[in-house]
Parts: sequence; C-alpha cells; structure tokens
Amino acid sequence: MDAALPDIIERIYAASVAPDRWPDALEALAGAVDGTACGLRIEGIETPSFSQRWIGLDPAFERAYVEAYWSHDVWAAEGKRGRVGAAAVGDALVEPRARRQNAFINELCTPYGIDDLVGGLVSLTPQTMISFAAMRQRGEHPFDDTHAAIIERLVPHVRRALLVEDALLGARRDEKVAWTVVDRLPLGAFVLDARRRVLHANAGGCRLVAEGLVLDTRPIRELLATGEPRIVAVNGKRLTAVVVPLPEDASVFDVAGDRGRVLLVVTDPAARTVPSAELLTQLYGLTSAESRVALLVGGGLAPKEAADQLGTAWNTVRAQLRAVYAKTGTGGQSALVRLLVMLGVASSAR
Repeated sequence: MDAALPDIIERIYAASVAPDRWPDALEALAGAVDGTACGLRIEGIETPSFSQRWIGLDPAFERAYVEAYWSHDVWAAEGKRGRVGAAAVGDALVEPRARRQNAFINELCTPYGIDDLVGGLVSLTPQTMISFAAMRQRGEHPFDDTHAAIIERLVPHVRRALLVEDALLGARRDEKVAWTVVDRLPLGAFVLDARRRVLHANAGGCRLVAEGLVLDTRPIRELLATGEPRIVAVNGKRLTAVVVPLPEDASVFDVAGDRGRVLLVVTDPAARTVPSAELLTQLYGLTSAESRVALLVGGGLAPKEAADQLGTAWNTVRAQLRAVYAKTGTGGQSALVRLLVMLGVASSAR
C-alpha cells in the first residue's frame, strides 16, 4: 500500500485545483482500503446544514441520506468527539448494540447491506465538521486498525486539498466581484503590468482612452515611477491620476505572482467620484473647513492653489492640512489623494 499512496495523494491534490476530479480521488481512496464507496461529509454545526461528495453509493441511498438521515448518522455523531486528524473504524466509534438502536443504521444502512465503515475527522470548528470515510458491506474481514492507519495518513492531505480548493474558489469569486464593481465605476481603472502594458481596462477607462487619454505619457510614467499623483489633461479636462501597487498575492484581480503590477485610477475631481465632506467628517472627525481643504488638495490642487480658491490665508490652509494629515493618517498630499480616490470608489460603488 505504501507504493500506492503517492498516486492517491497526487489525485487528491489534482482534485483541489480541478473539483471535477474529486470522484477520481475518492475512487482511489476507496481502493486504498478495499471500500466500495467513499466520500466527504460537510456538516454545518452553528447553522445546521449538510452537503457531501460520494462515489459508489446507490443513488437512492444517497438521496435518502441527504433528505432524511444525515442528522441521525450515529457514526458522524461519535466522530465529533474524536481528534482532528485521527481515523477509526465504525465498530470502534459505535458499539454494535448502539448501532442496532440507530434509525440511520436500521432504516437505511441495513436495507442496502452497508454495515462497515472506516473514516477520519478532517476538521472540526464551532461552525463546521468535515470528515471522509469509506464504506462497504460487512464481510469475513471487516475494516480494522490497518485500514484506519491508511486513512489517518491521508487525512492531512485531504485537509490541505480542501483548503486549497476553498482558497481558489474564494479568489475566483472575489475576482469576479471585484471586477464587477470596478467595471461599473464612473471613472477610469486600468491594471498595468511592470512594462506599463494594459492587462485590463474598465468601461470608464476605455471611454477616457477614446476621448484622448494616452497612458504612455510623461505624467503617467512619472506617476508609475514615483507613486506621486499627477494631473492629466483629457479633452480639456484636468483629471487626477493615482496608482495603487497590487501586492504579489493580489489574487482578487487574478494578477498574483508577478511584481510591478498596479491599479491605475484616473478620475475627474469635479465628478461625484470623490467622498463627500460629510463622509470625511463622519469617518475622520474633520471640521467643515478641514474637509473643504482636504477635498481640494486631495483633488490635485497645490495647497497654495487651494488657499487662493478658498480665499484663505496660506498659513491657515497649511495648519488645516496638518490637521487633515494627522486625522486621516495620510502624512502628505500623495497619500491623501489616494485615500480620497479610494473612498470615492467605495462611495460610488454602493
């Protein structure tokens, strides 16, 4: 059996990245212990729920179990008392007398001739219990500790495979949600690689390009090189461009594993893609005057330009800016611009 385990383990991990291959993995698991059926069982504990993946069971048995008997499964109930990672045979989990008194055994297993089980506890939290087991008709040689030892060696691999599968599903789901949100924003959003090639552009970005936005210009190159916000002119409008580096594990945009990829956001400060003064007051405790200064400077104006537009002394604006940076934790105009753009993105995406 030791010689067969690497192949079984390989099938388990293949299923983690291609869920349609779980039947192949479960068939290999069943074969490892001479079982005729094998499957994964996922039970919601905090919120009662149930799902499973099985091969080798009569469809009528499986349907009846899901619809009526999963909550009466005496083997699963006793399995909750076990140690995560451990495996046991059904006879060790539940003595014969208790099995004979159990509705699941009497009303479902016995009519279908299934009376032998070996399984392991994959994970157990207050929310969820995951286990996997192999089953068969009881014969001259029932499942024993040798079979339990094989299952126990495979439990860690099943657990890791399920974690990988869940992470991949989450990333794919989050990626879809993230781009759905970005694609609906009334601003330009681009994902660029390290060579400034566009990997993705939302509808707003495509519209800006059609209106004359050129990404390979000096202001954009300076922005990408320094991270400092820039003003770009498009069709007579002064737009604010900011860049947000994407971490290497940014699978939310399906761009993991490559350095230098960034999210470039181009927005019109005059459009409603900036947060309101009221939101800044609510989130950061800015005064009305500080919010006005924050929106102007965060929109790309130099502090002295903001003072001129407000008709306020430069020293007053400088003091207000210090308060804005302190309260928002930004520490400078570049960080403030990025904060306001991202807050505007979040506000407009609601």
